Amino acid sequence: MGGRTDGTLMRVVVRLTPVETELDPQKPEDIEEMTNVVVGTYQRHGQRMYQAMLEQLSDCMRV
Repeated sequence: MGGRTDGTLMRVVVRLTPVETELDPQKPEDIEEMTNVVVGTYQRHGQRMYQAMLEQLSDCMRV
């Protein structure tokens, strides 16, 4: 394979550390803020996985 892909796609998976916060789960605005953090993180990591798969596919097709 090409020199840009190291290992498998599983190396793309990123471990998440919970965000330490002093948000109050009883306040709707705090719940909305944490929801935005979770959704944003999910979308970023999904995009990284997608880019890694495209790169690996591109490398496989060059061989």
